[in-house]
Amino acid sequence: MEAEIEIKTVDEPTQEVLEAMFVEIIRGKRPDLREICIRLYESLPEGFDPMKINNWLIDPHREVILLEGIFALQGNVRVLEKCDLVILEIRKRLVKDYTLKHIELASLASNLKMTPGELSLYLELIREIDGFWNGASYEQDSLIIKSIDISSERSTFFKYVTYRKIEGLVLKRLKDRALNGIEASGFFDDEPNIIYEREHHYAEMIQKMDEILDAFSDNKRQQEILTREFNDLKNLYFKLNKRSFLQLIKGKMLDIGLSKLFENDTLLWIYHHFGGEWQNVMHLIGDSLK
Repeated sequence: MEAEIEIKTVDEPTQEVLEAMFVEIIRGKRPDLREICIRLYESLPEGFDPMKINNWLIDPHREVILLEGIFALQGNVRVLEKCDLVILEIRKRLVKDYTLKHIELASLASNLKMTPGELSLYLELIREIDGFWNGASYEQDSLIIKSIDISSERSTFFKYVTYRKIEGLVLKRLKDRALNGIEASGFFDDEPNIIYEREHHYAEMIQKMDEILDAFSDNKRQQEILTREFNDLKNLYFKLNKRSFLQLIKGKMLDIGLSKLFENDTLLWIYHHFGGEWQNVMHLIGDSLK
């Protein structure tokens, strides 16, 4: 899947808050910005106010992370690929039965091999992108969706039937927001990636991947997982700038952490080996492994 949106990284305090919110949501919990700031208070700068974070990144009143917030956290390609999988799976069900009114999350999560928390997040995102469902039932005191309603409007059904590519919907959404006067504050980067010597840096990244894989020669299962993730990174490298590439690596480490197949210290070592400075986030990966 082609990536058509280049991302500028956000400042470190905002990054920490986004990471904390993301981990909570994936675990099916509703983020509390007060609790998050208390947990991070030693690393947050004086006067930092999460309620003033760019409203393209989070909705501070509902305390949820938005699509662009996840872009900043993980890189756009990975999250869009997952949203695409969800839409296509729902369309497959509608093709079999166009009278379908409700879809249960349990069977959807099983087919997509996603956790309930992860799938709930991507369902919220596809509704945010283009209203792909009309209503939902949730587990009590949780962000985890039990079922979604796609029957209220025929237009919702036709969105699935005519669906082609997720990036086109996202770009349309961004343009609509711009036309409506919503300021992106320079968040999206239209500049070509010409700052770094791409070929040289790519060779360095390949060498580091090989070094990391060699370190896991005694654990074939972990080596296999890393090989698959590194192949994804190789394919995406020239679609991202250097800093966005490191953000994508960080997102992959969070994903692997949620699988509970790697120790948190191991994931941090891998990220540092790529040259990432991931200070003050040890507790985030630790939380994801609980």
